[in-house]
Amino acid sequence: MDGDVGWGHRPPVVLRCPRCGANIDQPGPRADIDCPRCVAEFSHEDFPELEVEYFVCPVCGNQMEHGQRHPQAFDVPEWATCHNCRYHWEFKHSY
Repeated sequence: MDGDVGWGHRPPVVLRCPRCGANIDQPGPRADIDCPRCVAEFSHEDFPELEVEYFVCPVCGNQMEHGQRHPQAFDVPEWATCHNCRYHWEFKHSY
């Protein structure tokens, strides 16, 4: 199983625009978030407030399953797995 650890290695993600409902591609964790359909623009720091549609596998391009293990502690997804090629990403944190 191939994979990465840490927010800096987070896979690309597709977000839902809160203004118009369109999908917004965010290629990396520090990329700005600009809706291609309306005038909505968000900083990468706004990511926790936006709805994640799905992660995109950086290996094969398929949609990834994602989730949180500690929703009371973190307001972002903590893992994502591609069921096609078995790539796995983990959010790195300490307790």
